[in-house]
Amino acid sequence: AIDRATRLVAVAAGTGGVWLVDVADPTSPSVFAQIALPTTQIEVMNGIAYFGSQGFLRAYDMGSVREDSRLAIGSSAVTGMTVEGETLYILQADGRLTSFSTNDGALQQLGSIQLSDGTGSSTDIAGSSQITVANGILYIPRGDTQVIGGFATVDVHDPAAPVLLSDRDPIGVTGGALALISPDAAVGVQSFVQNTPLGVRVVDAV
Repeated sequence: AIDRATRLVAVAAGTGGVWLVDVADPTSPSVFAQIALPTTQIEVMNGIAYFGSQGFLRAYDMGSVREDSRLAIGSSAVTGMTVEGETLYILQADGRLTSFSTNDGALQQLGSIQLSDGTGSSTDIAGSSQITVANGILYIPRGDTQVIGGFATVDVHDPAAPVLLSDRDPIGVTGGALALISPDAAVGVQSFVQNTPLGVRVVDAV
């Protein structure tokens, strides 16, 4: 995730923590700082890096590398993050989607919705790491395996009261990853298992 004002890129490196990379000169990027907290998901807004680590949602000022605030979110790992305006959304491994106001680093929980039980069953939507939001609708791709496809949608026009609009779709709808290209159109990609004249094959689809 890049902050265009400071020209710093925040990289979530798993157990390697968070790396801040200076790209003011794109031909010669350099390490600006490291935050020694494990994380796999990160978002940036207005010079603040947001990520989940060790049971907390954290907000770090990228310029000073100072923690501005943190909120307890429980032990369930953050599997997806996205932002719209000043609102941050996180999806956790237990199937809970939660919204937060950011206020330049001053985190405050707004609302949440339980989307699945986090068991990894065929109806579980907690595994997606590619969630995205636009125009008050949050999309959760469900094509994270070769037998589950499509995406779920959540109405977040009121971030304090998110509502599930639709669960995952049939396998015929690609949903391994989803990119919005207009307010009413998106491109999805996914690998499927299909029977062909040559036998069972994995097919990449768009």
